[in-house]
Amino acid sequence: MKHLSIAIRMSFIFTSLIAQSNYKSGYLVKNNKDTVRGFILEAIESDYSKLVNFKSDSGSSARIFLPGDIQSFGVGSGIYKSISFLNTDPEILKRDSCFARKLITGKYDLFVFARGDRQFYLIKNDTSTYFLYNSLLSNNGELITQGNYTNTLNLISIPCEKLASRYDRVGYGEKEMSDFVLALNKCISPETAVSYYQKPKSVMQIFLFAGGLPLGKNSQLTLDGSLRVSVPSVNKNTFLNIGLHYSSTHVISNRNDYYYGNYTVTSTYNIFSVPLTIQYDFTRGRIRPYVYGGVGLGYLDQKILGTIYQYQGPLPTQKFGISLIVGGGIEAWIVKGLYIRADYRYELVSQYPSIGIAYDFK
Repeated sequence: MKHLSIAIRMSFIFTSLIAQSNYKSGYLVKNNKDTVRGFILEAIESDYSKLVNFKSDSGSSARIFLPGDIQSFGVGSGIYKSISFLNTDPEILKRDSCFARKLITGKYDLFVFARGDRQFYLIKNDTSTYFLYNSLLSNNGELITQGNYTNTLNLISIPCEKLASRYDRVGYGEKEMSDFVLALNKCISPETAVSYYQKPKSVMQIFLFAGGLPLGKNSQLTLDGSLRVSVPSVNKNTFLNIGLHYSSTHVISNRNDYYYGNYTVTSTYNIFSVPLTIQYDFTRGRIRPYVYGGVGLGYLDQKILGTIYQYQGPLPTQKFGISLIVGGGIEAWIVKGLYIRADYRYELVSQYPSIGIAYDFK
């Protein structure tokens, strides 16, 4: 219980971070074209597509703006424009609207936005707005929805002969789509072609986790601090983690012996390690199930409590060396940087799940 009280105290420390400001400098462009500068609440892309939370100054109340309420807003290096369009996804097929991030301007403007785990594009010219989406597959690989983006690229590239044969080789990533539309604009109207696309750099963040789980007389404590590295241009869902890890697994088991009868064995597995793991998040929304695997330089200190002569199993051990690590769990995003996390891990021993608070410092 002493270990669990430590985890609870650390959880309160992390929770206090909620009170910190999560607003960044930004601006709104109203429908009358007036620009208002202030502060915008940081959010993930799928949230920005639906609304913007804006303060005119740090002491004022926040206001929520939906697509159509304003023309556009800017935060960081992103410019988001309010766009109304026909959503031609066969499962939806209705008028729709969103805030979409600007990638390219010219004869054709290119925008990107997210809904849940999916990414979509909008291409606009003076008369039309095209909604582009990729094919959607089920978990077993069956086609749910046939994508339309290559057909749309084929249609708009007809005026440029040198691009007309390349449309079906364009990938669905932001860079590939931006390169194609920029090249198209330079081909048919070079004086208007401008790119706002920025190559994503590797992102590094400090990730801390404190958790535990009381299971009657059994318990688990986990403390973890790691440097998490990702390269969004390659894969937004994959991370390389390296850091320091501590876990304490307390196990009480009942044994039976022909000579001694029933007796209880109390074991504590304390593990200190320097892990190197690769983590994959299945989604990029607020709820993120994940798995990870890797290796670690670990030290196991196993303590057996009670009367040793009654214990007929292995004696207490201390191990040091390379260990295999596998695990998984789920993270629930609360506010910027703060998560509730449930994590299971195998490292030298199978550990109980830990539930606690995680925080990343970007």
